[in-house]
Amino acid sequence: MAKKKQSRESRLIIANYSGGVCPDCYWKIGKFVVDGGSCRNCDHVFCLPPADKVDMTLTLRVKYKPRGVTISDLKMSLTQMVTEAISNGRLTGETDAVLLNYEYSITTGR
Repeated sequence: MAKKKQSRESRLIIANYSGGVCPDCYWKIGKFVVDGGSCRNCDHVFCLPPADKVDMTLTLRVKYKPRGVTISDLKMSLTQMVTEAISNGRLTGETDAVLLNYEYSITTGR
């Protein structure tokens, strides 16, 4: 039997409450809480945070095999790709979301 997976909604709700506990009775919020769901101990109703209070992070880790491309050329191409993605709104999914900050690094290793 497949293990039930925690939803994004549940993770957002739990992250919205300090320490992942009910603010009224301090019981740990259930792993599968839903918007409008209540505390198992005191019936506090849990809600999703307002959309403007949700911090989201995009993490992309890619490994390349250069195959004839120099490391410096590949780094330059990747830097240009990131810069263009930022200026074309691709890092916000072409929505009205505002990009607060970004950082990236290109490293080499074996």
